[in-house]
Amino acid sequence: QLKTQLEKQQKQKAREAKRQQVLEHQEKRTQEKLIIQQDLQNKEKQIQEKKKQDLQTNKRNKVIKQIQKIEKEEDIKRAQRKQEYFQELTRRKLQEDDYRVQQLHSEKQEFINHNLELRNQIDKEKSQLYQDIEKAHRKKRKNFLNPIGNQTLKEPRKRPLSSHKIVRANSAKFTQPSPQAKAYATPPLHKFTLEKLRYEAKSIIPKIKNKQQKALKKLKEEEVEKSKEWKGILESVKDPVEKKRLEAIQKLDKQQYFEKKKALKSQYQHEIERITSLYQSIN
Repeated sequence: QLKTQLEKQQKQKAREAKRQQVLEHQEKRTQEKLIIQQDLQNKEKQIQEKKKQDLQTNKRNKVIKQIQKIEKEEDIKRAQRKQEYFQELTRRKLQEDDYRVQQLHSEKQEFINHNLELRNQIDKEKSQLYQDIEKAHRKKRKNFLNPIGNQTLKEPRKRPLSSHKIVRANSAKFTQPSPQAKAYATPPLHKFTLEKLRYEAKSIIPKIKNKQQKALKKLKEEEVEKSKEWKGILESVKDPVEKKRLEAIQKLDKQQYFEKKKALKSQYQHEIERITSLYQSIN
């Protein structure tokens, strides 16, 4: 009986040990499963985070590419606008240059016409002056010849003088000139005409100088306006190459101004010298 009890106890212990071993094995399997599950969850989480990061990165890259595309398009549009602006500026400048050239030609033709008109007027006045001088000389010669002939033909026969008239005549002989002397003492008629002609010839010079001053003043005012326009254009241009080209055009425009100013002075001075020569010939 004792032996049977010992066997039962041993079997019971063996069953307990086996059961404990099974429990430990199950616990170990459970822990392993938990670890594997935790690893899977961590990996899944990492995958999800990576997907999220990749998605954000893709979105960010897409946004960056879109921004770069927009910036590139803006750069192209900006370059096109800049090119169109310079083309328009060049076109306007060429139109202004053409207009100025036409205006210069028109003013030059107007100046030539005015010069021709002034020359014709001067030639006409000079011709009239010579005619008046010739007419004055003829009048002088006529006045020089006519008094003697008229005196001999038209003078009435003198009566004999009484004694008191003889005394009065003798006293008047030394105070009153004879008709011939009166004729010679009469101032020539052409002197007044010459003085008038001299005055008219001399008065033309201030008129020409006044016209010259007005023309130069107008030219100067136009040049001041052009300088203001050029200043605004050059300040608005940022491209150094285009700015240098426009500065060269401005320099040519300035040179044309000086040439036109010199031509105006020379032309009016030539007319003044002609009038002065005419005035001296009258004197």
